[in-house]
Amino acid sequence: MKWSLKNIIIFIMIDLIVLFGIIMYYTTSYDNSKKVSLQKRPSIIFNDISFTKSINLDTSTNTLLIFVTPSCDNCMHVLEEVSNNKMNYSGMNIVFIIPGNINESQSIKLNYPEIVRLNSYFVSDSNMVIKERFEVKSYPTTFFYKHNKLIIKINGEFKSGYLDKYLN
Repeated sequence: MKWSLKNIIIFIMIDLIVLFGIIMYYTTSYDNSKKVSLQKRPSIIFNDISFTKSINLDTSTNTLLIFVTPSCDNCMHVLEEVSNNKMNYSGMNIVFIIPGNINESQSIKLNYPEIVRLNSYFVSDSNMVIKERFEVKSYPTTFFYKHNKLIIKINGEFKSGYLDKYLN
């Protein structure tokens, strides 16, 4: 059988379509498995910036993970929300994860002493490892885990009282 240029092009196009389909199948499967992994709180142990408290998120204690950055106005509003309504968040772990160096984390900690009195932790994520693990794309991002299961993920600022319906 003699291969014409037309047959060769058709053969190559079919191969490319099949290859593209295989790539899309495996990419989609991988992304779905990552999303499912966040439905249960990932097991991570890290230290507070003071290195006096070790944080183990593999407990049944309700946990708020709040990704904030000092240069973000919406992040500061989230910090003020937690500070102003501290009684709503008592009895749970509150972990503030801040990109950059320890000094940036320390400055947020010093500006919000009411939050420090809660069961709160301030973590510096200088290498963005925690941000990548939780697939955070923007700041602020809040995760609320209740009984070790993800209840809600909030991208952006949340208004006063928004989390109340999930806390009980």
